[in-house]
Amino acid sequence: MTRPTKTIIGLTVLFISCGVLSAQTSGISGQVVDASGSPVAGATVLYSNVPPFTRDSSGHLVQTGPSINSGTTTAQDGTFAVSGLPAGLYYVCVYGPQSNDLSPCEWGTGALNAQIADEQIFSAAPIAISSGTLLIFRVNDPNSLLQDIAPPTVVGGRIPLSGGNFKIGIMAGTRYFRAIPSSQQGTQHLYTVAVPVGASVRPFIYSSLVVTSLTTGAAMATGAASPAIIVTGQPQQYVDLQVQ
Repeated sequence: MTRPTKTIIGLTVLFISCGVLSAQTSGISGQVVDASGSPVAGATVLYSNVPPFTRDSSGHLVQTGPSINSGTTTAQDGTFAVSGLPAGLYYVCVYGPQSNDLSPCEWGTGALNAQIADEQIFSAAPIAISSGTLLIFRVNDPNSLLQDIAPPTVVGGRIPLSGGNFKIGIMAGTRYFRAIPSSQQGTQHLYTVAVPVGASVRPFIYSSLVVTSLTTGAAMATGAASPAIIVTGQPQQYVDLQVQ
């Protein structure tokens, strides 16, 4: 009788211990869906925290916790789960797997604010992403003059100067969205950016080259917004330009 009793007691302690360990897990969970409510597999979920600070005896701010900036992807049923996070405030942004998917962080309500307490899983309401039009800038470069300006990267707390003579994006109201270089086909460079259907956006070009519209033959403004483009309901919409 003694041995079975000890075994039962041992198993009971083990189960209780496992329950305590599970309760100590903190994190974020949720699901990504499309406009119809169907799950979106393969969506990217990025999350970052607001690290805690305190003041030392001299009044200087001192960071007392880790800075977290990471991500995960959704499963086939659109769900995601991140555990092992310290308590605090987190910002969560979701990006769909398709090139014309619109992130709610950029075109919607903004980042999800997830306030996580100790030993708590923050369960988010379904996060919806929508589909827009993929605006494609086709830039003809017959003399091979174009050099893309690299996106800024922070090195040692500073943004170093980078080479290049061309970048293009759009202005939507007061917000700027860069068009991402997607491919090069011979002398033609392609740049893409997803925008909502029906939106009015203005191309914004930064370049030391002369840029003209192949549709109108007119010179495009550089360093300033060009005339507006109305985005149609087509999956893709093209804007043809040339540099010289």
